Amino acid sequence: MLQVQSYTYLRITLGSGAEAWAAVSRADVAVGAPVRVREEVAMRDFASPSLGRTFAAVSFGALELPAGGAH
Repeated sequence: MLQVQSYTYLRITLGSGAEAWAAVSRADVAVGAPVRVREEVAMRDFASPSLGRTFAAVSFGALELPAGGAH
């Protein structure tokens, strides 16, 4: 997980075992916590000025909270 002023970048392990990056509005997410990102928009070769890094692929979306509201 990488935090910047407006976003949280999450490295997610998909069901297939592959890893992917997602960016959501800034949120406190525990490492290893299950998450779901909805309304995704995929970006390729996305340069993040605040991180000084370029992601080969990142999906921007909304963090879906689990039942009970905690995440």
